[in-house]
Amino acid sequence: MVRCLITCLIYMGILGLLCFPFGRVLSRLPLNADGFPFCCYAWEHNGRIYNKLRVRSWQSVVPDVSRMFPGSIPKKEVGVQPDENVLQTALKETCVAELTHWILCIAGLVFLRLWPGMGGLCCYLIYVLLGNLPFIVIQRYNRPRLQRTISVTKQRERRMIHACTDPQFE
Repeated sequence: MVRCLITCLIYMGILGLLCFPFGRVLSRLPLNADGFPFCCYAWEHNGRIYNKLRVRSWQSVVPDVSRMFPGSIPKKEVGVQPDENVLQTALKETCVAELTHWILCIAGLVFLRLWPGMGGLCCYLIYVLLGNLPFIVIQRYNRPRLQRTISVTKQRERRMIHACTDPQFE
């Protein structure tokens, strides 16, 4: 039993070490925030369902790789009047982070093999429920908010361009 637990903990550590470089590789893929599996589903009510989980109040207290390794991931601070490129980068990072955590959930199924029975199941459930699900929820909470901000930013830029090219503006 102790040996199985230690084996599971070592495997968990290996997954933790591999997930960061793996996420950096994923960031090079063309991920579409509006497509499967990243799109907002009807049951999410455009991300509002996560307000009931109070994600805003606890998302800043969970570990964040970008805070642990500054400069390794593009900045997420979007500022008061964000640049569209910064917003698009942040949007893509939500997809990368979510996909990474889903893959880690699947990779965690190995716990059931390393420790057959209830011990492996408990390790797996703890790993998924505490180590991955909160991060998936945070990405799914932030993505629709970023998409709305991008939409508003684009509209603002179009109005400014239209105002500058409108002869009545002069």
